[in-house]
Amino acid sequence: MAKCTECGGCVDRQTPIEDRNSLTILVFYCDFCLKSVYYDPVARRWISPADVEARVLHGE
Repeated sequence: MAKCTECGGCVDRQTPIEDRNSLTILVFYCDFCLKSVYYDPVARRWISPADVEARVLHGE
């Protein structure tokens, strides 16, 4: 199981919620705090909400 970047709880990596504007960012929900957690499958790493917003704003 992956760990939530917000609370450290478990994240279900089998259930991506959406693809953000075709930027290859997968959105998951934390099982404990129910916040969105973001994963970049190209870089193979979890990213912060600030990184997601920067990509959406700048189209990266």
